[in-house]
Amino acid sequence: MDKKWLETQFELNPQKSKAGLADAAGLAPSAISKILGGIRQIKAAEYIRMRTYFGLPNDGALEGKSPILPPNGLAEGQNEDVSGAFTLPNSQNKLIIESDDMAPDLKTGDVAFYSAENDDLPGLFVLEVRGQKFVRYCESADGGKIRVTARNPLIPPVSVAKSQLTILGKIYSRLQKV
Repeated sequence: MDKKWLETQFELNPQKSKAGLADAAGLAPSAISKILGGIRQIKAAEYIRMRTYFGLPNDGALEGKSPILPPNGLAEGQNEDVSGAFTLPNSQNKLIIESDDMAPDLKTGDVAFYSAENDDLPGLFVLEVRGQKFVRYCESADGGKIRVTARNPLIPPVSVAKSQLTILGKIYSRLQKV
């Protein structure tokens, strides 16, 4: 997964460089080459810094508590009361993901939380077109346009004027379906 995930991020973000990623992740450039060569794995702390570099939301960014429960809903030895197991964002702005267009970042059944107050590019955004909400990676493009990309390679990226796009907000966290 490490090699393929990182290759995909560079394909989706051609303006990003291996040297820039190495600097952002606190690694030597050779470490990035080893990951891309399948020789080295990405460590958890590096993965978080890499996701930040590529403008992706970070798992577990909910006040230092994990947003993911084990499959049975309870941690080992935990009683039925899971109310203190994690903290959900206090947000009206959430979207239940209904497709795998953005997998592996967001999958069917995940819940994405977004902020209507943040539209700083690049990043993952909730967009609305003809009353339908969906998630796409958005970044600045030539001519003042916004490049809108799905992770699914079968959905081609498009560049549109910001006035033609309804951006509801930038994703800042997710609740992963397990």
